[in-house]
Amino acid sequence: IVGDPTLLYDQNKFRMWYTAADGRANADGSGNGGIAYAESTDGILWNVWREDSSPTGVIDLVLRPSSAGWDGPGVETASVMRTPSGEYRMYYTGNSPPEGSSHYAIGLATSKDGISWKKYGAGPIFEPENEWELPTCTNRNDKRSCSNGGVLEPSVLYDQKEKLYKMWYAAVGAKDGITTFRIGYATSPDGITWKRLPEPVLDRGKDGTWSDTLVSHTHVIQDAQFGYHLFYFGVKLTEYCDDCPLQPGRIGHAYSVDGKKWQLDSKNPILSPRQNKWDGWTIGGPSAVIKNNELMLWYFGNKKKDSINESGIGLVKATCL
Repeated sequence: IVGDPTLLYDQNKFRMWYTAADGRANADGSGNGGIAYAESTDGILWNVWREDSSPTGVIDLVLRPSSAGWDGPGVETASVMRTPSGEYRMYYTGNSPPEGSSHYAIGLATSKDGISWKKYGAGPIFEPENEWELPTCTNRNDKRSCSNGGVLEPSVLYDQKEKLYKMWYAAVGAKDGITTFRIGYATSPDGITWKRLPEPVLDRGKDGTWSDTLVSHTHVIQDAQFGYHLFYFGVKLTEYCDDCPLQPGRIGHAYSVDGKKWQLDSKNPILSPRQNKWDGWTIGGPSAVIKNNELMLWYFGNKKKDSINESGIGLVKATCL
């Protein structure tokens, strides 16, 4: 299982960190998952990183859940960036115990080389706070009584001009009586202590549109001239699947001058599943890089509605105007 890529063009090569199942997992795909690493000179052919002692065919992980830690049930969907000092930072999604509570938060790990990572602190650096980010619980003191909720799927960059870390993230919770995924925004002078906006910056689409059920898993990049581009995952209500491990979805695009107010692309969705292809059921998890006046967008795709094992990472390209 591979998905949720985060990309950098760094040291004259493409570097990708992605969600993966441990190569030593059970035949049914269960077992500890985490973040794996690969690199490429062209963004198409990839060399998967492995420990020197690992057998062929095994995907080793560069970041794993801490068995006794806050992220014990699993880590996934990371955003990797470099600080002005050159340090690598990985902001990642962690699922807090007890397992089954589906209470998500965002953690931080740091690295000198992008391969050997050290988790920051004993807990997450960003937790749900606003009502639309919080799990729905019958008893707030018992996480086992809570349904799906929390903050997850971060996209982080450093704004050199404003000297601020900026994070866009998904949150699942109730707003106006509707529980769904929405996208929020927060800033930080140090990338650790965050100040967030009280309301989502991107909500589900209008009824009848391609994203009227939820919007999630965003990736934001700075425009070469001015402003920001946001790529995100959306799901349509009439296509929602109650019993599916992955929802059928598409990728959309929006533009913003300040990172807060977003103008939706009139051509949305910009990328959709292809029937009878490896990405025929759903696509999402976008991660973009602009290089040599070309936008390169990697994404997660899945072939079947009833299995997440039929998954992979694809690439599309577009010329920048």
